[in-house]
Amino acid sequence: MTKMSETIGNRIRTKIIASGMSQREFAKRIGTTEVSISRYIKGTRTPKASVAAKMAEVFGCSANYLLGIDETETDSEKDFYKAMYLIARSSAEWNNKQKSEIINVLFQLDKSGRMRNHEKRIHDKSVEV
Repeated sequence: MTKMSETIGNRIRTKIIASGMSQREFAKRIGTTEVSISRYIKGTRTPKASVAAKMAEVFGCSANYLLGIDETETDSEKDFYKAMYLIARSSAEWNNKQKSEIINVLFQLDKSGRMRNHEKRIHDKSVEV
């Protein structure tokens, strides 16, 4: 068993336990067998990309996290764009102060500087909030 397969197995096991599902329930939700789930957990088999994507969707984390590629459970950039979309949909109902407050909160949440790059792109394109 390789280090990567140990990571995958541990992460899948941890997520199943945290979700309160049985291996059988989880297998059903992602369209595979309980035997396959057991093999992923033991590290004797690695899930295909399509299966890892379904697992990630059920668990609410990134496939890269499950596969041991990323150490964080979510994709910050994806979350950023999702938040921007939700804000854009709702912003017509907000006044300028509320819009400014939500933007400030978003920029404070990401300490990696990733959002500051998005802020620059937004200003470069002269997009109004």
